Amino acid sequence: MIRRALVCAAVLAAACSDPRPRPVPPTLRITLDTARVTSPGQIVGTIYTADPDGVDSLIVSLHSADDRFSDDSLFFPDNPFEEARPLRWRVPPGLASGVEIDIFARAVSYLGLGAADTATAIVRDSI
Repeated sequence: MIRRALVCAAVLAAACSDPRPRPVPPTLRITLDTARVTSPGQIVGTIYTADPDGVDSLIVSLHSADDRFSDDSLFFPDNPFEEARPLRWRVPPGLASGVEIDIFARAVSYLGLGAADTATAIVRDSI
């Protein structure tokens, strides 16, 4: 009887130890080299992703405020655990000065958890 009580106490003590960490969404960050771009020109920056369980995919979308420019792409990271991917996107000619271009990124982990980040570039000059 005492032995059974000791075994039960040991099992309960083990069950009350540190819990498993809960899964969290990936880390995702868009960094632009400059927030001002020309039309035509390029949006240049970096998209950083990290997740201890691995990033399955990264979706990047761009959309101008005047609806004249919209583009998107799907990426699969070379290193699913941590990667800084270069961001280089062609800005088409004809966008007016002052038009905002929104950049949206969404990373999804192998566990199905998602994270999102946004950045905005502004057309400073139309060539």
